[in-house]
Order: sequence, then C-alpha cells, then structure tokens
Amino acid sequence: MIKYLKYFLIAVFLFAGCTAERIAVKKPKERQQLTNEEKKNLALSHFINGNILDAKDQYESAILEYKWALALDPNAGINYCIAKDSYVLGLYDEALGYIGKAVKSDSSNENYFDLLGDVLLAKNNKDSAIAVYAYWTSKDSLSLNANYKLAKLLENSKPLTAISIYKKIIDNDGLIWDVLVRLAGLYEKTNNLKEAINVTEKMKELYPSELSINKVLIELLEKNNEFEKALAITNDLIELSPNDLSLRETKANLYIDMNDWLKASEEYNYILSSRDISFQNKVKIGAAYFGQALKDSTLMPVSKEFFQKLDKDTSAWEVKMFLGSIAVNQKNYEQAYVNFKAVTELAAWNVEGWSRLGGLYYENQKYSDAAALLINAVKLFPEEYSINFLLGISLAQCGKHSEAKPYLYKSVQLNTKDVNTLAAYAYTLSSLKESDEAVVYLNKALQIEKNDVSILGTLGLIYNGMKKFTACDSVYKRALELDPTNALINNNYAYSLSERGIELEKALKMIKIALKAEPNNASYLDTEGWIYYKLGDYEKAEKMINKAIEMSGAKSALFDHLGDILFKTGQKNKAIEMWQKAYELDNSNNEIKLKIEKGEL
Repeated sequence: MIKYLKYFLIAVFLFAGCTAERIAVKKPKERQQLTNEEKKNLALSHFINGNILDAKDQYESAILEYKWALALDPNAGINYCIAKDSYVLGLYDEALGYIGKAVKSDSSNENYFDLLGDVLLAKNNKDSAIAVYAYWTSKDSLSLNANYKLAKLLENSKPLTAISIYKKIIDNDGLIWDVLVRLAGLYEKTNNLKEAINVTEKMKELYPSELSINKVLIELLEKNNEFEKALAITNDLIELSPNDLSLRETKANLYIDMNDWLKASEEYNYILSSRDISFQNKVKIGAAYFGQALKDSTLMPVSKEFFQKLDKDTSAWEVKMFLGSIAVNQKNYEQAYVNFKAVTELAAWNVEGWSRLGGLYYENQKYSDAAALLINAVKLFPEEYSINFLLGISLAQCGKHSEAKPYLYKSVQLNTKDVNTLAAYAYTLSSLKESDEAVVYLNKALQIEKNDVSILGTLGLIYNGMKKFTACDSVYKRALELDPTNALINNNYAYSLSERGIELEKALKMIKIALKAEPNNASYLDTEGWIYYKLGDYEKAEKMINKAIEMSGAKSALFDHLGDILFKTGQKNKAIEMWQKAYELDNSNNEIKLKIEKGEL
C-alpha cells in the first residue's frame, strides 16, 4: 500500500499541471470588471448551460461553457466536469490535466479519483491507476467501486490479492453477479477448483435456472473429478431441455470420464440421429470411439454401428475409411477391400486410401493385386513415399525386381533414413546380382540401426553369395551375439557353413536351434538334411529332405539335394529322376543340367 501511495502522489502532482488544450476560451474584457458575486452568478449560469449541453451529448460546447465558468470561478467541480467530457471525447491528456487539478483541490471526492483512474487506464498507465484506486481504498475501505476496479486491475499480476479484495466486497455488499463471475474465474485460474465450484454454486443460487451458469458448474465439477454430481446436474437440465444436443454431448463426455463408453454411446446415438449436428462433428464422435476401441476391443462394435449409421445417410469417403479400418481390426478383409476401394473412387486425391488398400493387399500376400493397384496410384502421387515403397516391395515379391528397382530407389530418395526402405532396396539389388551396390545400402541402414539383426542377416546372405566368407561369418556372428536364438540367422549361417563343408558340428547345433523354433519349416529341414549329407549320414539326410518336400511341395532345390543324396547311396536312376524334376522346376540351373547329362555328381 505504501508503494501505491507513492505512485498516487507522483500521479497527482504530475497530472495537475498545465496541458495543451484543444478547446480554448478567452475571457471577455468586460467580465474583468464584475464583482465576485456577479462572477459566481455568471459562472453558475455557464455551468448550468454546460450541464444542459452534456445531456444533449454536445460535449465540445459543454466544455466551452465549463471553461467560461472555470475562468470566473475556479473550483474542483468544474475541473471535474471538463475532465469528464474531455475523457468522453478521447482527449486524455487534457482530461488528465483537469482531473489532476480537481483531485489536488479536493481530495475527499471519490468521483474525482474514479475518473482519474479511468483516464490513466485510457493512457495505458496501469500502475498509476492501481495506485489511485489503492489510495482511495486506504481512505475508504468499504468503497465498492474502488475495490472492484482495484481487484480487476490486479487479476493478472496479483491474482491472490484480487481474490481477497473480491471476497471483501462480497462480505460487505453481498452476492454481486460481476464479482462472483470474476472470483470464480480467478479461482479456476489459480487451480483452486473447490472454491471455484463454491462460488459458481452461489451464482446458481442467484439464478438457479440459468443454463450458462449450470454448464460452467458442470465443467468445473468435471475438472475436479466430481463426475456423479456433474451428471446429476446435467440430467436435471436435460429434463428441462431434452433436445439440447450440447447437454447430451456433455452427458456423454461425463460417462467417458467415468470410463463408461457404452452408456456414453447411448447419448451419442441420440446425437447422431439429429440433423442439427454437422456431418464432420458426427465423424469426430465416431473417430473418438474408434480410437478408444483400439484400446478396448469391446467398443469396436459400437464404433462400427456409428459408422454404419452414417453410411446409410451419406457416401462420404471418411466413413468408408473408418469402416475399412474397423473391418481390418475385425479381420474381415473382404469388407475392408470394398471400403478402401470406395475411398480410392470417392476421393482419388486422398493418398491414404490408396496406401491403405495397397498395404492390405500386400499384408494378405496379394502381391499382384497390390502392384496392379499401386501402378495407377503412383501416376497420381509420383512423389509419395508410401506409394512408391509399397509398389516396389509388391513387385519384388512377385519376382519382378527389375520393375521394382526404380520405385524402391525413389523410396530411398524420399526417405533416406528409413531402415526398412534401405534394406528392401538392397534386397532387390542383390536379386539383380548388383551385390556391391546392395552392400552399400545395407551398410547405410546399419549406420542408422547398427543392431538390426534382420539387416545383418541380409548382409550375411549377400556376402555369402559373393563368396566373401570372412565378412559373411563376421556379420552372422554379430547377429547371433545380439539374438542367439534367431531361427533365420541360425539357419542361414548353418547352411553357409554346410555349403563350404566346414564347422559342420557347429552348423548342426545352429540348425537344431532354428528347428526348435519352427519344426516344420521346409527350408530349415533342408538345411539339416544337407548338413547330414556333408557329414556322410545319408540316411538322416534323406529323411530330412523328404520331410521338407512333404512340408513345402515340389521345389527345385529340394529335388536337387535329394538326387545328390540318392546318388551317394548308390541309387543312380532315382537320383537322375530327382535331378530331372529339379531341372523342370528351374531350367536355368546349369549345374543340375550337367549332372543329368553326366549321370553323376
């Protein structure tokens, strides 16, 4: 308060000085000859004229009359009137000069201080205005106007002080609407929700049926986790206004807060049936349920019902997109295809529809369908990463590596830091016998994710094909240090060793680890059979290769291996028969062709 008084005294003495005046007045010479009583009477006449002009909103003319009066009879009241009209006209400097004189002349009039504070605020001099109101409250602690204005000015800088002043006003003057509103806001701002609720309940006592007050109270109760109490008030309001959709939404949100999404859905179903709710808001409701359904599967049917209702009234692509996503979640892939395809037709510009449909084809091993779809999509979105990547890996899965290469290269350019993209492109390069380039991209991937076992495995496979066995062994060992039980790595490393005919016992241990994880994997069974072949145990070798054929069906490599085993056991004719089957399945393999022609290994 001492600081405020200091500001106040500075303000009064500075602002009571002379200021440049827009509306000037000259004293007629003849008036200088009037007696004091005549001057007072004439001043009164001008003052009354000023009041009349004020009533007509003719402020400039009123100021002129007041200045004539002031020239004849200087007093605080006339200075106040000139200041007041100058303030109305926006002449804040002039107003400040006159109200300063009024305050200096008569420091007992609250109206003068009130106007001084208003003028200072108009001039953005908030600290001085605070000092003025603080000074007056020190003189009159019960002044409603000064306390209210002071508290209002302190709300941002000193909210707790503002609260104490508002509480004092209520104690002295009773429940005043504006004071309650500001007090509730301050309590909420300072996270004192309990008191904010208390004040809002007092507001409700004043206007029990006022909808806005009840809604604020519900919101505060919700923030304070008093959901049951908020729900009770909401239900009372719904009885009075059953068609108020905002109340229905409030009730639904309260049920969600209480984690009762099923009861909330009853309110949302009511909302969805209304034509007063925009389509986009309905989609938002459904989207919220879908998001929650991903966490709680029991809500997925509710989400589905929402979008099926919307689907009856519209053919919007957004609805089809959500229905497709729900179908995927429920593993109803045929329905997912239908909905995602509808998105590509209704909103061809929406890349997500194309990528979702293409991705769904790919995940369900419909690689040809994915490639056929995405060939069209890439024409629409040539610079879209997801489309290029999906198209590239789909073509690669179809064995069309030459066609896949440019799309995977584009994917790498669009997403240089994605490990899977780099690995996929490297795999295609390797399949095209561009092994050196494949190694470059796999090493780029390892710079990003040095402990990625699958990339290490792919690199080992490529090194093996390049016959760089030192590098191959190093990479496989690193991969097994990171993941000792990885079935694929154990199999590939074991097969590499068996092909070279080295460390066969070590290879046998590794393939046992792989088969423990996947006992019916034909490739792993083939590897074990081949290791036994290299160890000279032809009986076990034949048994494992036959089991592999039983698991996977006719494959060139399996028949080729079986032919080699049969030849070693003296069954030359059967061996040639197996080699011929192998060559029929892969007539590009010259090694098999040579064995058939020679009739021996």
